[in-house]
Formats: sequence, C-alpha cells, structure tokens
Amino acid sequence: MINAYAETRSQPVRPAFSRLDRLISRNELFCIFQPIADLQSGTVFAHEALIRGPRDSVLHSPDALLTLAREEGLMQTFEMHCIITALTLWGAGRHSGRLFVNISADTLVHAWTKDGTAGMTELLKAHNIKPRLLVLELTEHERVTDMARVCEVAKEVHEMGIQLALDDFGDGRSSLRLWSELKPDFVKIDKYFSQRISQNPEQLQVVKAIREIANLFGSALVAEGIETENDLRVLRDLDIRYGQGYFLGKPAESPQQTLLAQACAVVKDSRVAVMPQMQHSSHPCIFRTLTVTSAPTATAETSNNEVADLFQENPDLHALAFLDQGKPVALLQRCIDANLVLLN
Repeated sequence: MINAYAETRSQPVRPAFSRLDRLISRNELFCIFQPIADLQSGTVFAHEALIRGPRDSVLHSPDALLTLAREEGLMQTFEMHCIITALTLWGAGRHSGRLFVNISADTLVHAWTKDGTAGMTELLKAHNIKPRLLVLELTEHERVTDMARVCEVAKEVHEMGIQLALDDFGDGRSSLRLWSELKPDFVKIDKYFSQRISQNPEQLQVVKAIREIANLFGSALVAEGIETENDLRVLRDLDIRYGQGYFLGKPAESPQQTLLAQACAVVKDSRVAVMPQMQHSSHPCIFRTLTVTSAPTATAETSNNEVADLFQENPDLHALAFLDQGKPVALLQRCIDANLVLLN
C-alpha cells in the first residue's frame, strides 16, 4: 500500500511545479475528525477523517483540493496521501475506536493490485491500528468500471477484518447493484434525505425504503447531515442506528469522545417523534377513486350506550373517531363478531 502511494507519485502525469505536490511534500495537508454517533446509546461509535488544506487559503476546503487533484492528474496520489495522513495522525494520537477513511474504488483496486493484503498489513502495523477498527469508505461510485475486480478486492479487504462503507447512498451516483455485490458493512444515507426529514414525508418514506434494503443486505445505516433536534428524533425513531452531522458533533483536530449535550438529550428522551404529516402525497391522484362519506363522531362525554347505538344505526361504519375540541384523539373499531367495539 505504501509502495502504491510512491508509484503514483512517480507517474509522469503531473505538471511541472505541481501545486498539490508542493502541499504534499511540505506536509501542509492535515486531517480533522468528525464523530459518528450511535443513535440508540447516545455514544460516539466512530470518527471520519476529513482532509483539509492550509488554513486561511483557497485550498483549505476538501472540494478545492479534489478539484486541484483532478486538474493536475493526481487523484490517486492525493487519495493515498490522505489515507496515510489520517492513519498517521490517528496512530500518533493513540486514539481509540473505529476510523472511517475515504477512498475511491479505482484507487483501492490500484493499491491492492500493487501491494495487496501484505501492503495494507504493513501500513496498519506501522501506525499501530487494528484492521477491525478501520473502515474504508468508498466514494466516486459512478467511476466503477470493473465491478468484478472491485468485488474481489472487497472480499480480500473483509478477510483481513477491515470493514467497508458505501458513501452518499441516494445522491444520484450510487448504485444499488454495487451495494448488493459489495456487501458493505455500512451504508451512508446522503444528507439530502436526512436534512429536514422531520418536515418532509416523501424523504421519510425514502429513508424507510432504504432501511428495508439495508435489512435485506445486512448493512448498518449512517444518516449524514443531521443538523436539527427534530431530524435527529425522527431518524432515531426510524431505527437508523448511526448518524453524523453538526448537531451531533463538529469536525475537530482532536477526536470528540462524547456527543454534544444537545444530541445526548434527544437520544435519551423517551418521547416519540412527531412524524411529518402524510397528507402531502407525491402521488395525490391515487385518492381520486376513493369515496368520501360523512361519519358520526363521539367525545369523552359520549356514553357506552350511545356508542353502541351509533354502530347499530350505521351498519357500514367500521370505526368511530373520538374528538377533543374538534381534533381526533382516539379511534374505536367495530368488532366483526358480535357487533362490539374495541379500542384501536
């Protein structure tokens, strides 16, 4: 793996006086770490390593660095340097817990083809990191050209004890086939579906569908981009196991050992989230064939005999709504046998 990094630097594809090469040679790139939370226990489950350029420069952001790496033809060099930087800082700090590091499928295949299991073993041993605590987070899904080879490498990665994650599922580039064949341990839900999920019923339904796929494939889900209390509460109650976002913890050079107090309070709160109103269906036309009829209602003051009379007088009435100040608060369902009612 270390040799693969050196080989990418020796390729004659970079321009003279490459800006990225200068940053790398001067060790001006560094990592910050953002916590990934266990939404059931309210603890820090792992950290993701995020690369940054020199402070107060136009190359501080990861997007700017990625753009520069593509322009200079140094993507694999850049990615391998990011991984080595993350492992170096994590190992030097003697940090505990899992570490997620980003790598594209192409770079993973290239490095593994060059150095294989032995190269990765050497790299992890050099930084005193156990394989079971490393998660390779695959990015650039749309660039996978040799699915069979990627799956071969993934199998060898798993045999080492290293785990795999699929990044940004649902962003339009991710592949359900890749999920099916790669068998990742974790799948990250793109922040588009996590953010404002407490206000958007369609996003909620998509996340529920992703959850069913995850159950089928045996992957754990990580919801990205959690920034509000309400969104965290909904995702927790949807049984999404892990989450990441500013409401839980911000990226920092020193890994965060506990979640922010605001997030812990939500996770430990036993109250169930109020889900988004479902009347705003993405397919409103499906209701056009339904027949709408008026039905009697009851209140807390309605007696048992009056309830029985309402069901007797309305043989087609399947349930009776109880109102409090005009709002439904309970539902009584007719029992098919013996014409009785049951609290639903």
